[in-house]
Amino acid sequence: MIVLIGITQAPEETEQEIFTKTEGVRTTAIVGPFNSLEEASGWMKFMMARTGAYKHIQSPSSSISSDHWYGFTCECIESKAHCEQSAL
Repeated sequence: MIVLIGITQAPEETEQEIFTKTEGVRTTAIVGPFNSLEEASGWMKFMMARTGAYKHIQSPSSSISSDHWYGFTCECIESKAHCEQSAL
């Protein structure tokens, strides 16, 4: 199993995009809100440092605004190679 991880300003859109484009995703978690990009990035770096099972993926959000940021993780239960190939 591999866990996909990232940050976004559009959590619902990101979750839908992940389920649509990434095969093998079974569960997701959205955390936050974070007040800034730096806070959200710090959370992601902390989580990735805890274990090597994370793979960073880019959020489909195209613009950065002053809105809150959210972190997301998704469990991918297919093979690691399969998840990496189909990830965003």
